[in-house]
Amino acid sequence: MALNLSAIREALVNQIQAGVDVAVNVYAYMPGAPMFPCVAVVPAGEYVTFHGTFDSGPGTGGISYVNLDVHVVESGQVENAGRFVDDMLSTGTGNSVIEAIEADVTLGGVVESCVTMTGHVVNPGDLNATIIDGVIRCQIMVRK
Repeated sequence: MALNLSAIREALVNQIQAGVDVAVNVYAYMPGAPMFPCVAVVPAGEYVTFHGTFDSGPGTGGISYVNLDVHVVESGQVENAGRFVDDMLSTGTGNSVIEAIEADVTLGGVVESCVTMTGHVVNPGDLNATIIDGVIRCQIMVRK
């Protein structure tokens, strides 16, 4: 299994597209002018950790970690946008991005494991906001 960051992002996008019922644009790379509502996969924090956990020599299967944030973004009236983002970050709604990601933790065999870690909303309660951005942090393990 190679550490191919583009392939990982594309696999995550494919899985989200297949796993939610609502019409939403899903991007592996945020375009300059995204169409809302959208879901975008972007690097998070320490994007890639290159290390050899459990590595006892070349070709013995060390592990790298990739951190990605999945942004669920809607624009418009604050309450409606907030409800849309909440629906996408919830579970059991048919539109759960979390359930879509966790439906196959190997992302179609591209990674060893993908785990949703945390969620937060950018500028919650900002009554002047026209864009609501819910963020799900994913940690992805790739065996080298």
